[in-house]
Amino acid sequence: MRARLLRIVTVAAVVGMTAATAGAQSLLPPDRAVRGDAVGTLGWMNVRSNAGESFDNWANRILDASAGVGFYWTQHLKTEIDVGATTRTEHYFAEPLVVNGINTYRAGSVDFSQRHLAISQQYQFFENAWFHPHLAAGVDVTRENGEEERQPVFLCDPVTRVSRQIEPGGRFGPDTRTRVRPFVAAGFKGYLSRRAFFRSDIRVLVRNGADEVLLRFGFGVDF
Repeated sequence: MRARLLRIVTVAAVVGMTAATAGAQSLLPPDRAVRGDAVGTLGWMNVRSNAGESFDNWANRILDASAGVGFYWTQHLKTEIDVGATTRTEHYFAEPLVVNGINTYRAGSVDFSQRHLAISQQYQFFENAWFHPHLAAGVDVTRENGEEERQPVFLCDPVTRVSRQIEPGGRFGPDTRTRVRPFVAAGFKGYLSRRAFFRSDIRVLVRNGADEVLLRFGFGVDF
């Protein structure tokens, strides 16, 4: 009886150890032998408009969709390329003017959308971990298509109190322009399984100061 009980305990221990090992393997951190990854993201973009020196020259109701691939050189260094496009948005502006010492303003709106391609070098922290923060720097090539609509500009004579039009209104464009700007980024990569992960980052494009801010969130897979 004792021998039979000993065999049962031994078998149960072996089975338990096997199950524990299998469970531990399933919870192991992602395999860092991967050579690259692919990711798709949705983001919220804020863009500094080029419609003059307005009191508020930031457009911020812009949705961005991007897809990218990354290639690892080491466990920490990765080159990433991504492409994306934004929804079309309309930004209103009111630009102050001074004509013959008299204050007035020019009002209107800018309607635009963007397509962009970015390449960056990324440094990813930690090894064999579920959570990897990263820093990046790179170059963004943006192709912007837009139209501008201006309202007529009126000037009120302070003596006669009579307003007169000094500049006609109208619609200008569509115009297409290409801009190349450097950027910096910071974010993280968190694993859902050995290969699947979720990711978030914030990217700041720089021209004369911060020119564009993009906050993204998405999912990807290692390969």
